Amino acid sequence: MKTSLLVLFALTLALASNCAAGQIVYTITDIGTFDTYTSTDTSQTFAGTGFEGMYNVAEGAPAWAHLLGLENTDFSRTILQVDISGLAGMTITGATLSFQLLDGYADNHGIEATSYTADGNLTYSWDAPNDLGSVDGTVNLGANSLDVTSLLAAQVAGGADWLGLLLQGTDSQYAWTYTYAGYGYNADRADMRLTVDYTEGGAVPEPGTCALAAGALLALAGWLRRRKA
Repeated sequence: MKTSLLVLFALTLALASNCAAGQIVYTITDIGTFDTYTSTDTSQTFAGTGFEGMYNVAEGAPAWAHLLGLENTDFSRTILQVDISGLAGMTITGATLSFQLLDGYADNHGIEATSYTADGNLTYSWDAPNDLGSVDGTVNLGANSLDVTSLLAAQVAGGADWLGLLLQGTDSQYAWTYTYAGYGYNADRADMRLTVDYTEGGAVPEPGTCALAAGALLALAGWLRRRKA
């Protein structure tokens, strides 16, 4: 009986370890440190998890801007980075980038997110510094989300500590969210979040594995109840 119990206990632990899952939500805010709405000093860099808007010729010269910008194909863009070092060794089962577009107009406005190699220092780059893959989506005014599972999973699998994304529009519509304190707004007005679902370990469990683990746990619990009786 003791041998059978030990076998059941070991099986339960092994199966349960393959079913360990969780979710992390990263808060991504405007991390620009300049006091004005825009800054043409594009040599500035910003550290940590966050985003910053960019203008190209819209301001007469390349410039940083306090906004989540997705205007037209080449009016404003947004660059961001997220510290994903805590996901090392995890298997990514889902990743959604969500945000609010509160200014301008958008009616199924096409956007693209391009993954690039980030290192924790957000630098001005109108085009992605390098292209590690991209995903497309559509947005409207209000709450929006974009499935970036493939982009994040590739970075985690490759051992990256940071996820970098460049967001841009792909048509002629104008949509953005001001995050400039001088206009009465705050750095988190865009409500940008990266929600990540993961399982621990290097493989996603088969659909029946977690059910088997649950059955083993029930059997173990039943045996313990009988022992107490």
